[in-house]
Amino acid sequence: MPRSRRALRLPWLLLLLALGACQRDASPDLLLLISVDTLRADRLGAHGSPLGATPNLDRLAAESIVFTAAFAPSAHTLPSLTGLMTGRYPEEIGVRNNESAVASSVPTLASALREAGWRTHAVVSNWVLRRSSGLDAGFDSYDDTFPQLEATRPMPERIAADTTTAALKAIQTCRAEPGARCFVWVHYQDPHGPYQPPQELRERFLEHERRAQDGRRNLPLLDDFSGIGGIPNYQALEGEQEIAFYRAGYDGEVAYLDREVGRLLAGLGEDVERAIVVFSADHGESLGEHDLWFAHGEHLTDVQVRIPIWLRVPGRPPERRGDVASLLDLNATLRALATGAAPDPAARGRDLLASGAAEGASSVYLATLGGSRERRYGWIEDGYKFVLLYRDDVWQGQLYRLGDDDVDLAAPAPQLAAALRERIAEFRERMPQVEPVVRAEPLSEDDRANLRALGYEATETGTAASLLRPVGDPLPVASGCEQVAYQGPQTALYSDRPYRTAGVVPALEGYSFCRSHRHGQEVWLFEVLRPTAFLTLASTSHQLEQAGWKKLDGAVRVEAAGVVLDGLYRYQALPGRWAIDSGHARTANPVFWRPEDVRPIAPSSAGTTDR
Repeated sequence: MPRSRRALRLPWLLLLLALGACQRDASPDLLLLISVDTLRADRLGAHGSPLGATPNLDRLAAESIVFTAAFAPSAHTLPSLTGLMTGRYPEEIGVRNNESAVASSVPTLASALREAGWRTHAVVSNWVLRRSSGLDAGFDSYDDTFPQLEATRPMPERIAADTTTAALKAIQTCRAEPGARCFVWVHYQDPHGPYQPPQELRERFLEHERRAQDGRRNLPLLDDFSGIGGIPNYQALEGEQEIAFYRAGYDGEVAYLDREVGRLLAGLGEDVERAIVVFSADHGESLGEHDLWFAHGEHLTDVQVRIPIWLRVPGRPPERRGDVASLLDLNATLRALATGAAPDPAARGRDLLASGAAEGASSVYLATLGGSRERRYGWIEDGYKFVLLYRDDVWQGQLYRLGDDDVDLAAPAPQLAAALRERIAEFRERMPQVEPVVRAEPLSEDDRANLRALGYEATETGTAASLLRPVGDPLPVASGCEQVAYQGPQTALYSDRPYRTAGVVPALEGYSFCRSHRHGQEVWLFEVLRPTAFLTLASTSHQLEQAGWKKLDGAVRVEAAGVVLDGLYRYQALPGRWAIDSGHARTANPVFWRPEDVRPIAPSSAGTTDR
């Protein structure tokens, strides 16, 4: 007797239910976001590099959705990663440089995932990402331990090997919690300069780099960090000036990074099969293109803002996609993957994995923000990049095909250039005008002791707002000046945490301070208003000139604390208010000098004026 139709259906129904249960059990419960500092996409084999430096990353790319035209919003770490974590352009939430902060009111990817029940952990190795950056919002744990100092300046960092070890510990801790879904963000500092990979890795690439046409050429050593025309002071190692030495160092750093990412992925064990793995970078690095050497932040060229974006998602086949993507898009994409939620209406990114997304493209806004001698804004659309820059008191436009930053098409294609220029104007006009957000920096006991030694008392809250507050009652604020306390950790008042700067006045009782924003240029100008004293400012000469300050004739010398600095110049904004070009990256922060420390010097000993 034949079985009933119902009886025939039952085994299949049970099988489908069982398969569904298995799929649910195997659904991704680990989201690993790996971001890398200062990583050029073209140094990866998956993006065409012939160096063979990245076998582990290339294997990851072979299993991933690889975006070949992906861009960061800026060539600076905090602004760029702010875009990833918030889905918003840094300017519109008050993040203008690496010493800004993300306001606590701004939703982040971590806070959205935590609200959806994910456990959230971060391990960061770039000091600008310390928890005062605001990017710690939404994380259950935020490991910002920096056990090392950079080789050429006392800037705290964590090398890649220690980063991997800390990341594996964070993952293990989270996975030990039964049923936990884990979001872990790992940010590697390598290959950020100074380039100091294991020696054998530099040597591995040195002869290859010497075969380049300019590989054996020597560059001048600069006394600033710009990299324009020479080797930045923070990159200079052992007096080396050969181009190939530094390029091979960068290549070696990339190979070192690859080794550590390979160790991280291997450490996941069986978890890797059901993990979402995302790989990207905050920005790139110029290795001599357009005469910018071993630096970033000055231009909006591909080598500085083109980045890898890879998504390895269980159940989705690998592919290579050419539609333009932005680092901001990762916010919407990861929210959708992890929570199924629609994009945040306040965010700008698109879901890169949504149905039909491959047929679309992102329009990308770029900005150098406070990090360039010439202000630059950019717009990417329909296979072109338009760059608007302020030079010689005039806004100028440059038009390039994507992937070719050498041929300016603005003259032969004026209508297209005008249309993209208008896109920038319209976008910036709609962008909310938000004051820069400054950090509330917690003070350690060492910081408090340093302040007390300088004649200051730290407040109970222990934030940087107390740094410029003398003991006793403050003086009245001068008219026409907004009183402000310096809100950054790199002030001379920190002594050698992390910078040691010369000429610090032992006590500042009776000093009053103000800030200025001239011509809309975001240069923080700190002026001592007492007639007999002055204060240098967190700026170099090009920023002063952009802000409308007039350079006075005659270089000056500062002799203080056993240190002599030549070739500095005075600038004047208003009668009776003047300041000094700090002149050096290591003193590109407010540094206090007494008037008697400053003396005119002969022009022949003035040093360079092109800072």
